[in-house]
Amino acid sequence: MDASGPVARIRHLLRRPSAEAIAVGAASLAAATLATAAVEAWLSVNDASAIYLMAVVLMAGRYGTREGIATSISSFLAYDFLLIEPRYTFTVHDPQEWLSLLLFLIVATVIGRLAALQAERAQEASRRAREAQSLFGISRSLATATSVREAAVEIVERLHADTDVQRVWIGVGTMPAQERVIADTAPDDARPDVPIPWVLRRQPGDRPAEWVRIHAGRRDRVREATRAGDVDIFRVAIVADTEQFGSVWAVSPRSAERPSLASTRILSLAADQLGLALHRERLSREATEAEIARQSDALKSALLDSVSHDLRTPLSSIRALAGSLMDPAVDWSSDERRSLARAIDVEAERLSRVVRNLLDLSRIQAGAIIPDLEVYE
Repeated sequence: MDASGPVARIRHLLRRPSAEAIAVGAASLAAATLATAAVEAWLSVNDASAIYLMAVVLMAGRYGTREGIATSISSFLAYDFLLIEPRYTFTVHDPQEWLSLLLFLIVATVIGRLAALQAERAQEASRRAREAQSLFGISRSLATATSVREAAVEIVERLHADTDVQRVWIGVGTMPAQERVIADTAPDDARPDVPIPWVLRRQPGDRPAEWVRIHAGRRDRVREATRAGDVDIFRVAIVADTEQFGSVWAVSPRSAERPSLASTRILSLAADQLGLALHRERLSREATEAEIARQSDALKSALLDSVSHDLRTPLSSIRALAGSLMDPAVDWSSDERRSLARAIDVEAERLSRVVRNLLDLSRIQAGAIIPDLEVYE
């Protein structure tokens, strides 16, 4: 399960500092110490400890609160050890110096925290702007494409570029095992098969979604897969109106952390947009099919009316001619009988042609007859 909220903040504070942060911190402390010593020596300033605040602001603004506080404490100790008499010890005889050092530590810590907060807010604003731009691009792709399948190709490329995952693909289907992939950032590579994927579980209200690791049975594994134990698979369900349409799948190296909060939001909102688009596409398809059925029924009714007339006409003629031949009161000559027989044959052929056309129409509707289309000039 993906920890969020206070647990995530505690984990963030307890993480090991990067080598870059340590190197920059040491360099900034050394530069601040030299500058402080030079100002106090050349300008005869009694207390130039405020110069250390520049190092505190630099570290807090670039690396965060923890690095800012660590730089504040390190500055306090460095100034006490190197620049306050007696030097090269942590002993301070003058109470005024103790007060100055304590005030410096408090001010440095507060300034470091404020600088870190400002930097975090700027980074959050930048992340939000990137998220908004990404979601706008996804919405635009869905709005301008002729189908979700066409838009999905652009969407997976955008998700791959705007998130910290290694690979993205979109599957459509009611169950993971039944999904068909409609877009993939690496279509030529086999999709990995990890028996315990991460699934994004949405929370009620404004609570952030969390990643939950579940065990998927053999039937639920992704098709066309090969064993890939060095990666993690993340699945975001595509759901709209309580109906599942598919999934957005992402892959990251197992050594990497789970998708960041910004990446999780982008993946989640992209799945929501896809769900709405697939839902609209299905409703549109159902409306089109209903309209086709309605027009087909109207056409069938008109055809039946026309066919009924075409059937009654030859039948009436045949019955009239046959009745005339059978009338005992009329003495027909041989030529007249042959003429009446030819008329009956013509009407019978006409009736046969109508019946044959009806049979061909039924076969076409059933798909038994396929038209052979050619170009004629």
